[in-house]
Amino acid sequence: MTELATNGSTPTKTNDATELTVLLGVLARVKAGDFTARMPLEWTGLAGKVADSLNEVIIANQAFDEELARVSDVVGKQGRLSQRLVLGAWTRNWSRSLESVNSLLDALVRPTREMQRVTGGGAGGGLGEAGIAWLGMLASHSITERRVCIPTLTDPRGTDFSKAALLQQARWMLDLERRTIDAFVKLGVMMTDTCINYQTVQAATRGEHVAFGDTGVVIYSNSVSGARSNFEGGPSALSAGLTGRTPRYGYHLDSQRQATLRVRTDWTPTTLNEWGALGGVIGW
Repeated sequence: MTELATNGSTPTKTNDATELTVLLGVLARVKAGDFTARMPLEWTGLAGKVADSLNEVIIANQAFDEELARVSDVVGKQGRLSQRLVLGAWTRNWSRSLESVNSLLDALVRPTREMQRVTGGGAGGGLGEAGIAWLGMLASHSITERRVCIPTLTDPRGTDFSKAALLQQARWMLDLERRTIDAFVKLGVMMTDTCINYQTVQAATRGEHVAFGDTGVVIYSNSVSGARSNFEGGPSALSAGLTGRTPRYGYHLDSQRQATLRVRTDWTPTTLNEWGALGGVIGW
């Protein structure tokens, strides 16, 4: 028999059935996710050992739960990507669970932590209502916070305002386009409106890291210019313009720029059509 204190009163004798009832109640609370539940500390003998052991298990679960919540906040909301789960020495037997979660975090944040400085970016259009609302939000910041920090160009616009009626473009299309242009201007983006900036503005140079979002520009920059750029989406290209950085992967890495196919021809194209045909054959 053991003694069980109730509401701070003098311990009273209890029987095995009562102890089991208390145990069942605590287990039910833990099963429901309540890790504040505890077994009585004043139990003695075998029942006391069971109570102490269960309390230790509950405390370990509570610590793990609280640590998960902490890391979720600092990594997921605050962006502190180096933070990881840390538990006390007495929870070392839980190391497998801890290592699994930390390994998952490492894998998830690795592409974000590996950043490459870039010297140029290219942002496109066609963002839709949600994308343009995002642009407007960025443009609403103060001028010292919203400006791009590297030269950033634009792809061709989606509307020719002077020919909108002829093209039968709806008024809402024109409104989206005007909002896009207004936001880009406020962000300090150069309104080049071209997909051949390597001919009309300035080509990226050999070894230069850039972040372009136009297929042709990316191909030309990597091959003819010898620059380095992945094919970026509009938001990621603009983010590169705002931060001067882009994730370091793909064509920014030497290991990903090795040839996988070598083609030798016995003739040299002389016209643009011939060069295009040769490129089409190789690309196919």
